[in-house]
Amino acid sequence: MESQRSSSSNRETLTGSPHLNAPLNTLHVDRCTPIHRLHALLYAAAILGLVYHRLTSILASFTFAEGCMLLADLVLAFMWGCSRAFKWRPVHRREFPDRLPECDAWPKLDVFVCTADPKKEPPVGVVSTALSAMAFEYPADKLSVYVSDDGGADVTLFAFMEGARFARHWLPFCRENGVQVRSPEVFFASSSSGCSAGGGDVDKLKVRASSILTNAPLILTIDCDMYSNDPTSPQRALCYFLDPIASSKLAYVQFPQRFQGLNKSDIYGGEMKHLFKMNPYGMDGFGGPNYLGSNTFLARRALFDSSLESESGRNLLEPEKVLEMATEAAACNYETGTKWGKTIGFCYGSLTEDLHTGFWLHCEGWTSVFCDPPQAAFLGDAPKTLHDALSQCKRWNVGQYEVGFTRHSPLTFGVRKTSLGLGLTYSHLAFWGLWCIPINNTYALLPQLALVNSRPLFPKSSDPWFYLYTYLFVAAYTQDMLDFIYHKGTLRFWWSDQRMWLMRSLTSFTFGSIQFACKQLNISTQSFNVTNKVMDDEQIKRYDEGTFDFGVDSPFFVILSTAALLNLCAILVGIFRYNINMVAEMLLTGYGVANSWPVYEAIFLRSDNGKMPDGVKLRAFFLTGILFAGGFLVFNA
Repeated sequence: MESQRSSSSNRETLTGSPHLNAPLNTLHVDRCTPIHRLHALLYAAAILGLVYHRLTSILASFTFAEGCMLLADLVLAFMWGCSRAFKWRPVHRREFPDRLPECDAWPKLDVFVCTADPKKEPPVGVVSTALSAMAFEYPADKLSVYVSDDGGADVTLFAFMEGARFARHWLPFCRENGVQVRSPEVFFASSSSGCSAGGGDVDKLKVRASSILTNAPLILTIDCDMYSNDPTSPQRALCYFLDPIASSKLAYVQFPQRFQGLNKSDIYGGEMKHLFKMNPYGMDGFGGPNYLGSNTFLARRALFDSSLESESGRNLLEPEKVLEMATEAAACNYETGTKWGKTIGFCYGSLTEDLHTGFWLHCEGWTSVFCDPPQAAFLGDAPKTLHDALSQCKRWNVGQYEVGFTRHSPLTFGVRKTSLGLGLTYSHLAFWGLWCIPINNTYALLPQLALVNSRPLFPKSSDPWFYLYTYLFVAAYTQDMLDFIYHKGTLRFWWSDQRMWLMRSLTSFTFGSIQFACKQLNISTQSFNVTNKVMDDEQIKRYDEGTFDFGVDSPFFVILSTAALLNLCAILVGIFRYNINMVAEMLLTGYGVANSWPVYEAIFLRSDNGKMPDGVKLRAFFLTGILFAGGFLVFNA
């Protein structure tokens, strides 16, 4: 049992002196920043022109469709404005671990690993994650690993009992042979699949229990399927925590979430390059990235308020007493009537407690750092089925709304307490689900129905205003594509990413918005589900071949099929009639058809188990007919 420490001693430990006064880290602003700012100014002027054109059209002749298009454009403008903050001052950092002081001056480190369901999170993978953390290049007497099983499964306990025996041989083997990837499962080329899923409730308990058992100044939180890919990653984090200038208000060092086993096209957008890499670079220029819930080194003192710090100094206790106190701290009712979940520990009250916690730390004046070394510090598994990918984003969307629609909203409270730039970036994350308004409720429906009914919603190609709309569409997509490639992406990955953005907007964000609204009205909805990390051989084969998996009877796929069929019927009608005054509607519909090709394959061409279920097809055809009938009434009333 390690000796206990007070939070005051934690503060002293985190301010070591760098070796020979050489900087432990450097920072530079992205060289493309002036280009991003110029583009933002031009694009903002174009948006103002679009809004002016919409308003004048509505004032001249108001229609329901025109009103919906104006609302959609205003939401798009809001989301674009918030997202520009990510591009206003992105920064890049570099660490110098070789300049760190001797390891005797390094602070202790507590590692938190959580799991919930052994059927969806195989215990072998959880054990491998824990062993990869135990094998860090870090003094053994300063490293503690906590593993909590929210499901309390016997099989998980047995796996860790066996893992503890194996660790006696595995850890020395890694150090003696210079093994870099220290997850046994990966080292022995064992394959697994799945995606990361947070275990925030368990993390909250471990913060309290570890403060009694070890009370290390640093805490690392990692998902059970995010194994360590670089045993020196704690040393990179120390390059910031031991920096005498940066460390005084540094709450956490965030490493990106990277994923292994993505197929050649990343068909489900599992890389999440915007969320896990591009956005954090932009936020780092305003005070630091948001807390991603995994791959994060936190300063324990940032999770405790001053009153707890003053109470945490204590004398050495007997091991039995310490264990008794830790058990009491891990109890569910320990926090009743206390500040836990508010100003102490991780923030409660949201499915995305990571976003909530990071936002609150920034509002209290803490900073954070984005550390993105060339070699991935941690690697995990992305969703390998479309349903899992969409369900994961729906869950995130509900939690993000729980942060955005409060009296401490990033758009108001966040802008006042942090800065305009950081407040806007958090607003973009908190209101991520609003994409469903312009995509699902407007641009995926109205232009197509207008094309079928020969009722223009956009200027005709001979009208100068047509080129303004064209510029807004082409410029946005071109910049997104170039940014994706600039951050070491590929055209193939970018196409999959933008297609998944459309699919999420149609499904995840729509159902997430509905679930959040029902929750606010105290209407019972589906509870939190752990993302499945177990797949059958056929699913694995389809994913590796780049074939979409639609083999689940899901409302998600009803919406996707309906939108795809609507676009297909509309483009056929448009080609047959060909109206020169409706070029914009034709182009938008053609764009929808191009992105819907995997859906058409699943509906009309495939016969494997991943095809579109018959029940989904029937409902989609029925809804498509309803939409055409509704469109006729709207445009011909």
